[in-house]
Amino acid sequence: MGCCASSVSQAEDPKGSRKGKKAGKANEVTEMDKGSMVQQADLVAAIKEPAAKKPRIEEVPAVPGQLQEPQANGIAQSIKPAEAVVGQANHPAPDLRAASDPSTPKVQASPASAVTKEGLEQRSGSPGQPTTISKASLPFQMVPVGAAEDTIRGVFDEYMLRVPAHLQKSLDCSWTVIEKETKKAQDGCGDPMQWYWLVKSEEPAKYSGPKDALGLLVYRMMRNPSANHGFVCHLSFTEDPWYELLPELLESLRFELFKSMPISTIRVTLWYATQEDGKWKLDKDVDSKFKEAGYRWLSLANSKDGRRGQIMMQRRVEERDPAGPEDVSDVCLASCLMLPQKQAVEVVEEAGPIEACSNALVLAECLRRYVHHTVEEPTDAAPEGSFKSSKIVQRLLQRLTHRQDKKPGMPLVRCVDASNAQACEAFATECLKDVDGSSSMSWLCRAAAQADPTSAGEAHRVLCSGLAVAVNWQEHREDPALPGFVRVAVSATGGKGKPEFAQNPVAYLATEDDELFVMVWKLPAEMAETPDEDLYDVAVRLLREAPPSEEEGDRAVKEVVLPRLQKCCPASLELPRAAAEAVSEAPPPAEDTADATTPAVYAGSTLDLGGSRELMGVRLRSRATPSGALLPSIAAVKADAEILRLNGAAIFCVWHAKFDDLEVPLFVCRLRP
Repeated sequence: MGCCASSVSQAEDPKGSRKGKKAGKANEVTEMDKGSMVQQADLVAAIKEPAAKKPRIEEVPAVPGQLQEPQANGIAQSIKPAEAVVGQANHPAPDLRAASDPSTPKVQASPASAVTKEGLEQRSGSPGQPTTISKASLPFQMVPVGAAEDTIRGVFDEYMLRVPAHLQKSLDCSWTVIEKETKKAQDGCGDPMQWYWLVKSEEPAKYSGPKDALGLLVYRMMRNPSANHGFVCHLSFTEDPWYELLPELLESLRFELFKSMPISTIRVTLWYATQEDGKWKLDKDVDSKFKEAGYRWLSLANSKDGRRGQIMMQRRVEERDPAGPEDVSDVCLASCLMLPQKQAVEVVEEAGPIEACSNALVLAECLRRYVHHTVEEPTDAAPEGSFKSSKIVQRLLQRLTHRQDKKPGMPLVRCVDASNAQACEAFATECLKDVDGSSSMSWLCRAAAQADPTSAGEAHRVLCSGLAVAVNWQEHREDPALPGFVRVAVSATGGKGKPEFAQNPVAYLATEDDELFVMVWKLPAEMAETPDEDLYDVAVRLLREAPPSEEEGDRAVKEVVLPRLQKCCPASLELPRAAAEAVSEAPPPAEDTADATTPAVYAGSTLDLGGSRELMGVRLRSRATPSGALLPSIAAVKADAEILRLNGAAIFCVWHAKFDDLEVPLFVCRLRP
C-alpha cells in the first residue's frame, strides 16, 4: 500500500530479497482475489486542480483520556491512547476471551430480535431485488461458535453427523475446504475466519451448538487493493428440505455481512454434481434460490481433483444495505516534506519540538527529480559511515540515479512542484490522511503561504515530497491483560549466536504484503538517545549483522508486544541541512531544461534546505477481533515466555524487498511505549 498513490503490485520474484520470503503456491481453486496490500492514494489528481477554497484547518479537539502537550508555533502534539484509536464506533466490541475449558465452548448470541409471520409476509419484492429490511426482522440469529483453534475440529465433526449427505453436492462442507480457506486467511491480511451457528430468531440461543444448531456458517474477508469481499467458506443445515431455508438465510446473511465488514460484495461457490436425472450440473433449485436473492454468476472455480464450481456474487447496494464499518489498517506511517525556494528576506522562526527522524528517501528522491546534482555511480560496497546523517542523502542520490537493471528513482515517493498554498495543502492532506496530521497542517504549509516582499508578484514555489504506507499485520491478536497494546506474531528473528543479541534479538514481523516487512529492536540503554538522524545507520547495521535467519521453531521469540499509539510531529532538519553537499550550487545546463515535458530543474543555491519543513506521522493500532473468531489455543495463551516486551525505547523500521538495492528502509522511527 505504498505512498500516497497507487497500489504497488509486485511481479518480481522475492526469493532474492533479504527477508527470505518464499514464492507462494498457486491456489488449488481459481479465485479472483489477489493483490498487494500496500495501498497508495494518487496525489496527482488532487494537485492538478487546487480547490478554490482552502481546506479548513482546525485543531483536533481533546477527547477523554487524550494527552495534549503544549503547542509550539501552532503545532498541536498529541499521543492518543488505545481507547481513542482502536475499536471503531461501527464495530462491536471484540470478544477477548481465553479458552480455559476447550470442552465447553462459550456461546454468545448475536443481538437479533424475533421475527413474526406477519413481518415475513410483508417482505416482498421481485426476484433478484431483495427489499430493504431491518435488524429486528431478521429470520436468523448468528451465534458465535466460541470454540478454540485447537478444539474446533472435534466440534465440527460432531455437528457434521447431522448434516444431510446430499447437501454437500451443492455446498462443499468438507473439513479440507475449511483448512484451505484458513490458510489463505492466515497467509493474507490476517483477518480471521468467522464461525457462527445458525438459529431461528424465534428460538432461544440455547439451541446453538453441535447437537442443537439449525446450521453452520463460516466466512472470511478477502482483501483486494480496489475492494474487499466477503467469502462464504462453509454453509450447511441440519433440516430437510434444506434449500427451502435459503431465502431467509441469504437475507440475514446479506444484512449481517454488509453491516459487520467493509466489503463491496458477498461471494459463495456452488458446485456441479451428478443430479437425479444423471446429468452433471448445478442443482437448479439451489441455483434459483441464490439468483432470487440477488446473486449473479461471477466466474468458474476449478479444483485439482477435477471438480467445477460456480462463484456467485451479490453486490452492496448503498440505498438498501446497511453501512459497513470503516476499513482501517494496523500500521500507518507517513512523511510529508515541504522544501521552499530561498527568499530575499530571511524568515527566522523557532522550530517546533523535534521528535522524529527526517525521511531520507523522501528528501533524496525530491532532490533527484527537481534539483541539479552531479553524483558518481556508487561502488558495490557501501563504505563505513555511508549511512550517517552527513553522508546518507548523497549515498541515496547515487543509488537512486544509478539503479542497476532498474529504472532510476523511487516510484513510491510522490513529488510535486507547487506554485501556491492550495496545492501544498492538498498534497499534505492526501499524504497525511491516515495519520491525522490536520492539527499540524498549518505549520507544515506555512512556507508556501509566506510572501516574499521582493518577488514583485512572482510565484513562490515549494517542492512537495511524500511517502505513506498503510498495511495490516499478517497475524496478530489482542490480549485482555494488555488493553493498550497488541501482540504481533514474529516471522523470524536475527542475531543468534552473537552476544549483543543474546537477550535482545532483532524481530522481523510479516505483513499482508509479501514484499513489505517490519523490523523491531529494543534499543540498549546506551543507545536509547541515539540522535534521530543516525537511526538510519543503526537500521542498516542491524539488517547486516542480524538478518532474519531463525524461523519457525528456531525463533528466539514468537510475539512482540507493540503499543497502540497515534503521533504526528515535526522531523529533524539535520538531513536536509547535510544535503547541501549533495546538490550543485551552479545552475543546471540548458539542455537539462530544454524538454518541456520534464520537471523544471533548480540549482541547489535557489532552495532553502535549512528552511524545509517535514511532518512524520505514525499510527499503530489493530483491527477489532470479530465475535465469530475462534479463541486462541491453550498453547498460544500460555506462551508468554516467548514474547518480546518493549519496556523502553525501540527502533521501528519498514523495509520493502523490491528496493533492497537502496539499502535503507522506507521508514525508520523511534518508539517510546
